[in-house]
Amino acid sequence: MPLGSVVRQIEAATSISIDDPEAFLEAVVDDILAQPLDTRFTDSIEVFEEHVTEEFGTIEAFASILPVDNENAIQFVESMLDMAMDDLVKDALHADDPTGYLILLSAFEFLNSCLLLSRRDDLDESQRRILASSFIAVYARIYRAWQIEKEKSEVDLGPLAQDLVWARDALLGELLPPSEEYPDPSNTSAYQSVEVQRRAGAVLVYDRDEISIGRGAELAGLTQNEFQKVLKASDVEIQYGPESAEELLSEDRLIDE
Repeated sequence: MPLGSVVRQIEAATSISIDDPEAFLEAVVDDILAQPLDTRFTDSIEVFEEHVTEEFGTIEAFASILPVDNENAIQFVESMLDMAMDDLVKDALHADDPTGYLILLSAFEFLNSCLLLSRRDDLDESQRRILASSFIAVYARIYRAWQIEKEKSEVDLGPLAQDLVWARDALLGELLPPSEEYPDPSNTSAYQSVEVQRRAGAVLVYDRDEISIGRGAELAGLTQNEFQKVLKASDVEIQYGPESAEELLSEDRLIDE
């Protein structure tokens, strides 16, 4: 999984202004993941600011020595995440068990969505802090998964799936339209969280790659009718076409005639 490439690029981007970016990030991640789930995605920005203040004296001092301005930094992370998501789509389509790739794809899309929302001019300070907290908290979980992956051949992304349920819930009603269908994170099991993110990842694969409804449903672990309902709920356009090689050959014969 492209966890390492994303983490290393972010470390490289901060290494100009931080003497030991890995130690800094590890300390931030430890404190963020120690926060309770019901406050982690609204208050993590405070934890980050405490570490920045300890390292640089003030938030302003930290911002003044960053190598890029805010918009360029956002564009850099967006492009990095987009490339990683392209790789994850390919990995998911060729994996015997695509679940981990789909969870990570959902996580990267969430981070990208946060960056997109950050460009809105109508956000108040409270909303911006919730948005920043959600981004930082999800990235912290990705960073922790990368640390585990370095030591083991496999990593359990179940905690990331659960964090994503809480993170999206933190944005609903604040920055995103409220949804009665979205699961209550406090009543969502680890297994259910994995299934939610698996479906979200399958929708992203379908939206970013030319696959059939049947293949998307297979990735999501749903029937084709169930997957179509998920696509509609996600505002993803459904592309109707041949569902098999036989159907495709049949269409070609009709064209030739």
